[in-house]
Amino acid sequence: MSLEWQQEFYKELADPAQLTALFDCMPDVFFYAKNRDSRFTMANSGNLKLVGLSDIKDYLGKTDYDFFDKSLADLYVSEDQKVLAGESIINRQWMVPDQDGQMKWY
Repeated sequence: MSLEWQQEFYKELADPAQLTALFDCMPDVFFYAKNRDSRFTMANSGNLKLVGLSDIKDYLGKTDYDFFDKSLADLYVSEDQKVLAGESIINRQWMVPDQDGQMKWY
């Protein structure tokens, strides 16, 4: 199946940050993107709130180790590496602590 339509869609985006604005309109969506070093490069307001931040500048360049305990961050980074190696991960749920430390399913 050709993904030309998908490539055209991404070409139409003047700025990838437009995706953040889109995800900000969906209150139950927690969106973020990371680089190959598992550093955050983008996030919507829902994800910022989840880790107790309001300014994206305080989030960019950080890793899961800056927001979660080591054992949980290790799991997240391990999953990042699997995805970067080409593994598809679908229907995965995580227990994640919110800004108050309450564990919730995401």
